[in-house]
Amino acid sequence: MAMFETVGPDLHVMAVCQPAAPVLAATALMEARRHPRVPRSATLLGGPVDPGRAPTAVTAFAREHDITWFGSNCIRPVPLHYPGRGRLVYPGFLQLSGFMAVNPDRHLSAHWKTFSRPRAERPNRPSGRTASSGIPASPSSAPEHRSCPIRATRVNVVTTPCCCRG
Repeated sequence: MAMFETVGPDLHVMAVCQPAAPVLAATALMEARRHPRVPRSATLLGGPVDPGRAPTAVTAFAREHDITWFGSNCIRPVPLHYPGRGRLVYPGFLQLSGFMAVNPDRHLSAHWKTFSRPRAERPNRPSGRTASSGIPASPSSAPEHRSCPIRATRVNVVTTPCCCRG
């Protein structure tokens, strides 16, 4: 909510994968409180809004460990030679390692496919508007899309499989 307050007004926010749940919660709380900087729209893509609905190995792992365990094993101080030194954070390398460990074969295969193709066959960057970029070529091939208006805010939920669920 603090980020929305800082960046707003007239903010449109998109959350891909893990941030979907906190973005939904923050938007709903701000809307309920009639906050003047509530995002005008929120688009949630492939996020675990209800992880109990389709439990995974990650869900089971989280249920087997309490918050103290995560604090002791996952939170580290920022090294001295970086800005924010000493501040306790969840290091990005832990997130990436965990994310990759969920489906190592799938991630390795995707990585190999991306970098083993000749450069001419790779998607155009930065625009990424080629047919190989993953953007649906026609509306019929687009993922299922639902909208959920919350008073002035519009929350879009695109139901595509999350990359970490395989």
